Amino acid sequence: MIVQVDSAGTASITDVDTFTSFHVAAASGVDVDDALRRNNAGYLSDQDARVRVDWLRAQAEELSLPASWYENLDGMLSYAATKNWLNDDGTITAHVELAT
Repeated sequence: MIVQVDSAGTASITDVDTFTSFHVAAASGVDVDDALRRNNAGYLSDQDARVRVDWLRAQAEELSLPASWYENLDGMLSYAATKNWLNDDGTITAHVELAT
């Protein structure tokens, strides 16, 4: 799954059926921290993004994803917990890839 931040600073989820690779992909020149905060999707912490889990679920609801998607998300989150990528503030840590 990818949290895509476009050149206008709008955040959305793409590649929704891939649960083995999670990151934030941002258009060149976008202030990623500002975009995540304005979309209520999360924020930057050092060089990583902290993406709100409840925001991911809300995005899935907007896309009308099936119940199996939520089961797969829960599996991804369980794995993330074993790597200390889940945070006490309800976010999951993701690396950021900036377009060149």
